[in-house]
Amino acid sequence: MDIETQDRLYREGLALYRNERMRPAAEIFGRLVLGGSQNPLHLSYWGVLTATVQGRIREGLPLCEQAMRLGAGEPEIVVNLARMYELSGQHARAVELL
Repeated sequence: MDIETQDRLYREGLALYRNERMRPAAEIFGRLVLGGSQNPLHLSYWGVLTATVQGRIREGLPLCEQAMRLGAGEPEIVVNLARMYELSGQHARAVELL
């Protein structure tokens, strides 16, 4: 998938996510990541959506941690990882990260 297509899909997925249309957002971020994207933002949102839409926290958390390693300092990635820590019951870790 070329960069322009990835960028377009990211913007579409993010708009859906922000409008609380989680299932279609999950489909888009899944398409990006399963299509080979290693963009930290793509990984981060796919991780959160894997956990929240599909209920697979154990699969979503490592994706968000990988995104953090690749894109540390990006506010959206930090917030998404904190959400994952919260979902997995690691409340203190979420607070520490934020």
